[in-house]
Amino acid sequence: MFTPKGIISGCDIAKGHTELALQTIRDWEKDFPPAQVYEAMAQARAGNKEEALRLLRPYEEKYPNPGVALQWFALAYAALRDEPNAVKWLERSAEHHEWQALNMAVNPAFASIRKSEDFRALEKKLGLLQ
Repeated sequence: MFTPKGIISGCDIAKGHTELALQTIRDWEKDFPPAQVYEAMAQARAGNKEEALRLLRPYEEKYPNPGVALQWFALAYAALRDEPNAVKWLERSAEHHEWQALNMAVNPAFASIRKSEDFRALEKKLGLLQ
């Protein structure tokens, strides 16, 4: 049941309903430990930078095989408004041919970094920008 819970939590995070997202995430985290990365996204969106980074760190250290979509890191860093790291993880996601990288051009989570030079260069490289 990860997919529906992940989508619902992602929507709650995007809407800024981080407490609601955290309740859901902590419930399914017991059965799906990588949900910690979703918790990091919610913590980042809530402005809890140190907690978000603490949750991300163990998965980042496992790169290139963290056991989660690399784009998830980009979503967390975008919520932290950390454009260099968000773009770095989007690039890695694209290099690993993750389908999630293709939504970068329309995903509202990347709105705050969408006009950066590096973001636009990556969009162009992926053929998402004319």
